Amino acid sequence: MARLLSSVLVASVLVVSSLALGTLGQTAQASDARPTLRMATGEWPPYVSQKLPNHGGVVELMRAVVEEMGMRLSYEFVPWPRAEALVKNGDVYAAFPYAKTEAREVDFDFSDAIFASYSVFFYFKPHLPTADFNSLDDLKRYRIAGVNGFFYLDILEKAGIQVTTLSQRRQLVLWLYRDRVDLVPMDLIGGRALINEIFPEDAHHFHYIPKNIGEHKGGLDSHLLVSRSFEQAETITQKFNQALQRLKADGRYQKIMDANQLHQLPAP
Repeated sequence: MARLLSSVLVASVLVVSSLALGTLGQTAQASDARPTLRMATGEWPPYVSQKLPNHGGVVELMRAVVEEMGMRLSYEFVPWPRAEALVKNGDVYAAFPYAKTEAREVDFDFSDAIFASYSVFFYFKPHLPTADFNSLDDLKRYRIAGVNGFFYLDILEKAGIQVTTLSQRRQLVLWLYRDRVDLVPMDLIGGRALINEIFPEDAHHFHYIPKNIGEHKGGLDSHLLVSRSFEQAETITQKFNQALQRLKADGRYQKIMDANQLHQLPAP
């Protein structure tokens, strides 16, 4: 009888201990649980790409800012037009990185600037020995192609310039090489990297017009493209901007940019 009571007592202690440990475990998980902030992005190496370590420096930066906000970042790679649709419908809070344009300001809000880049027109010297422009109207004499969803389409189309739209930046380089177009717009850092990747032996034949596209003489800022349909989007953006400034102030921002070789912004 004593042995039976002892066994029952031990079993009871084990059950109570298991329940207590389970409760403590659940409490610990609950205390670590942070709300998830959903975003969308697309392919824009070397800034963001599924092929880059950690998906690129800009994704690392976004993750750091969102964690500074006390949240977890969730993001998906989609084509750029799809990213805009997700934001507009409120399916995600924001998409990144995006340039601010008049056309986009009609439907979207924007965060503070995340980083800046220069966008220029590249050309292939064996097919086009020289190229230049003083005004956007001068570009009408060139065959131009661009990627669907990129900011420069609004600028060029508003100026009455015909642009053939393609789906990927890689196609822009191939079309230049094959003499299907005269000029293609790309950011300076990413364009050079892409050309060296595709045509390492002929990279020296690719040149660019040393003028930034648009009226952004100091470089074009990239932001979060923020939804107006997402719940509490305005409050989230305020917290995002504050967290971004804290990262810049304490050096974490620059550390991420330097580690991903995005710290230099060469002027055209």
